[in-house]
Amino acid sequence: MRKPFITAKIKKLFHGFSSVRSYKVDEAKARQLPLVIFYKDDTMTIYPKDLDKGIPNGYKIKSKQKEGQVYDLIDYDWKADPKIMQETLL
Repeated sequence: MRKPFITAKIKKLFHGFSSVRSYKVDEAKARQLPLVIFYKDDTMTIYPKDLDKGIPNGYKIKSKQKEGQVYDLIDYDWKADPKIMQETLL
Protein backbone atom coordinates (compact mmCIF):
# COMPACT_ATOMS: atom_id res chain seq x y z
CA MET A 1 0.00 0.00 0.00
CA ARG A 2 1.29 3.45 -0.90
CA LYS A 3 1.65 6.26 1.59
CA PRO A 4 -1.05 8.93 1.36
CA PHE A 5 1.67 11.62 1.25
CA ILE A 6 5.11 12.43 -0.20
CA THR A 7 8.02 12.72 2.25
CA ALA A 8 11.12 14.88 2.27
CA LYS A 9 13.83 15.00 4.94
CA ILE A 10 15.88 18.11 5.56
CA LYS A 11 18.98 18.54 7.70
CA LYS A 12 18.82 22.26 8.42
CA LEU A 13 16.74 25.39 8.12
CA PHE A 14 18.06 28.51 6.42
CA HIS A 15 16.73 31.75 7.95
CA GLY A 16 13.57 29.92 8.98
CA PHE A 17 12.96 28.31 5.60
CA SER A 18 13.02 24.64 4.64
CA SER A 19 14.42 23.86 1.19
CA VAL A 20 12.86 20.94 -0.67
CA ARG A 21 14.01 19.48 -3.96
CA SER A 22 11.74 20.46 -6.82
CA TYR A 23 11.11 16.88 -7.96
CA LYS A 24 9.53 16.08 -4.57
CA VAL A 25 7.22 19.09 -4.90
CA ASP A 26 6.41 18.18 -8.51
CA GLU A 27 5.54 14.61 -7.49
CA ALA A 28 3.21 15.86 -4.73
CA LYS A 29 1.52 18.25 -7.18
CA ALA A 30 1.10 15.58 -9.86
CA ARG A 31 -0.39 13.07 -7.43
CA GLN A 32 -2.38 15.70 -5.48
CA LEU A 33 -0.88 14.47 -2.20
CA PRO A 34 0.40 16.41 0.83
CA LEU A 35 4.15 16.91 1.18
CA VAL A 36 5.42 16.06 4.68
CA ILE A 37 8.81 17.56 5.53
CA PHE A 38 10.78 15.99 8.37
CA TYR A 39 13.28 18.11 10.32
CA LYS A 40 14.81 16.70 13.52
CA ASP A 41 11.81 15.68 15.67
CA ASP A 42 9.35 17.95 13.88
CA THR A 43 7.23 17.69 10.78
CA MET A 44 5.57 20.22 8.54
CA THR A 45 2.73 19.26 6.23
CA ILE A 46 2.10 21.20 3.03
CA TYR A 47 -1.22 20.38 1.44
CA PRO A 48 -1.68 20.29 -2.35
CA LYS A 49 -3.44 23.68 -2.44
CA ASP A 50 -0.40 25.28 -0.75
CA LEU A 51 2.39 23.66 -2.78
CA ASP A 52 2.54 26.65 -5.16
CA LYS A 53 3.29 29.00 -2.25
CA GLY A 54 6.94 27.87 -2.17
CA ILE A 55 9.70 30.17 -3.37
CA PRO A 56 12.02 28.65 -6.03
CA ASN A 57 15.64 29.65 -5.51
CA GLY A 58 16.42 29.69 -9.24
CA TYR A 59 19.70 27.75 -9.07
CA LYS A 60 19.88 24.50 -11.02
CA ILE A 61 21.62 21.70 -9.14
CA LYS A 62 22.99 18.53 -10.72
CA SER A 63 22.11 15.39 -8.84
CA LYS A 64 24.96 13.32 -7.43
CA GLN A 65 22.66 10.29 -7.25
CA LYS A 66 20.99 10.22 -10.68
CA GLU A 67 23.07 11.06 -13.69
CA GLY A 68 21.47 13.74 -15.83
CA GLN A 69 18.93 14.80 -13.21
CA VAL A 70 18.77 18.52 -12.55
CA TYR A 71 16.61 20.13 -9.88
CA ASP A 72 16.26 23.34 -7.95
CA LEU A 73 15.29 23.98 -4.36
CA ILE A 74 11.92 25.34 -3.34
CA ASP A 75 11.79 27.16 -0.01
CA TYR A 76 8.85 27.01 2.39
CA ASP A 77 8.47 29.10 5.54
CA TRP A 78 8.96 26.55 8.34
CA LYS A 79 5.86 26.11 10.47
CA ALA A 80 6.03 22.86 12.40
CA ASP A 81 2.86 20.82 12.77
CA PRO A 82 1.42 20.92 16.30
CA LYS A 83 2.46 17.97 18.42
CA ILE A 84 -0.40 15.87 19.73
CA MET A 85 0.29 14.39 23.12
CA GLN A 86 -1.06 10.90 23.72
CA GLU A 87 -2.59 11.98 27.05
CA THR A 88 -4.82 14.51 25.30
CA LEU A 89 -6.30 11.80 23.12
CA LEU A 90 -7.50 9.72 26.08
